This record gives sequence, structure tokens and C-alpha cells, in this order.
Amino acid sequence: MKNDLKKELLKYSSAAAAVLAVNHAEAQYQYTNIPDTTINVNNGFFNLDLDQDGNPAFTIHKYVDTGAPGNTNAVFITPYTATINRVAGEQKGQYNYPFNLEAATIVGPTTDMDGCGGQFTNGYMAFVVDGQAYPNSNWIGPLTNGYLGLQLWKGAVRHYGWARLDIGDSSRSFTLLDFSVNLTPDSSIVVGYELLGELENLLEGVRIGVSDDYLELTKPATITQLNWRLLDATGKLLNEGALLDPKAVINISSLPASLYILEMEGNGLVRREKLMLF
Repeated sequence: MKNDLKKELLKYSSAAAAVLAVNHAEAQYQYTNIPDTTINVNNGFFNLDLDQDGNPAFTIHKYVDTGAPGNTNAVFITPYTATINRVAGEQKGQYNYPFNLEAATIVGPTTDMDGCGGQFTNGYMAFVVDGQAYPNSNWIGPLTNGYLGLQLWKGAVRHYGWARLDIGDSSRSFTLLDFSVNLTPDSSIVVGYELLGELENLLEGVRIGVSDDYLELTKPATITQLNWRLLDATGKLLNEGALLDPKAVINISSLPASLYILEMEGNGLVRREKLMLF
């Protein structure tokens, strides 16, 4: 495994790096970057051919301003024809909900694949009725750089992959950005592997300023929403918020001199910085 990749992944998950150290040498990732494709009409859909062999593996469906008795906006994913293909997720009651994974997550044989597939035909990514989102939906918009974990069966062997999507405001659209699959049978894949450097650079673009009384965060325009948490050295949550504007100024005048941790999440990645207040 390349040293630069190893250093990059260690920033996100030492467990992920350990898996890669074993498996990546034999991995054959096939990455497909398509023109960004937005579906925003009722009954619109996209057939996802994960390994580009001419046979779609999944269909992502869009419903806009439909349904009875309420007004429904929804995004579903289903296997295209072979119901054996599956999506990472969980079952809640009689419904199935695909996970919204973070970059650098490992998808493989131990991943929970109850998002859809097998006997579970529909994966409820986003489901909004009269403006009210169903509580277990993990893809309620607006959302950027979300990742589906995918399991593709070729003959009698499994392959693992991912697809990256944005979900529009009020979940009225979805945009498919790119996808990847590990062509090595039964081998794990690192979600967003081909994009880790690009995404890390976006998060590293957040500027942090500290004065006696204020903490100032400035985010680049490429990060739609920056979620931040301020923790003490023991991990206790002291303050948190979501930054939508370019800049936020946080009053820290009441904090005693000590070591603190600033945790920031955006574009599916997490950055942590130590702050020493004197």
C-alpha cells in the first residue's frame, strides 16, 4: 500500500487502515466518474451499472409532489432485476433504510446489507410527506456527498462498491456523481478511496482563529454545511452548531484556560483540532 494513502486513511480511521494493509495489495478498484446527473421529475429514475458491463445493478427512483393523502417527495433504491444485489443499511419494522456512509468507511463481507435487496425490494433513502421526514430516513435533503454502500453479485460471487450522491432541498431531487466497485471477488472496498485527497483538501480549507474571547471559523464555499462541536479534554460536549454562512464567531470568554478539542464535519469527513486556551 502506498505510504501517502496510509497516512491519509489514518486521519480518519485506524481500523480502516488496518483492513487496507491486508487487502489493498490485491484490490482492483474500477472507478467511474460520470457527468453529474440530476433527476428531479416525478417517476424519474437512474439505472446504475456499477461495474459498467452493460447490465444495471440498481435503480434509484425519484418521486416529486405525489402520493395520497399527503404530498410526498421521496428517493428509493431497488435492485434492477437481480434481487440478490444489496445495499448497506438496516431494517426498522417492515421498512428498509440505506445507510448514508462517510468517506473512508470500509464496505465488505461484515457490512449490514439490509438497506434493500433479497426479500427487501425497496430501500427508503428519503421519504418526506407534507414536509415531515420519516425518522429513519438517512438521506433527507439538502445533503451533499452522501455514499451508498453496495453489494453486487456476479454469478456466485460478491463484489462491493459505493455510489456518491447529493440530495436536493426538500428531497425534491437527487444527483448521481460517481461510483466505484472492487472487481476482486469478496473483497472490501474503501468508500470514496479515489476522492480522499480531494475531500480532505476541502475540509483542510476551514480556517480557525482564536482570540481571548472568541473562536472564529471560516469555511470555503465548497462546503455547504460545516457541523462543529467544542469538547473539553475528557470529551464532554461544551457547545455545538452548524455553519451555513461563510463565517461563524463563537464566544468562548467563559471557558477557563485549558486544552479543548474542536471537531468539524463536512463533506462526509471529520477534522479534529486541539485548542489550547491560556
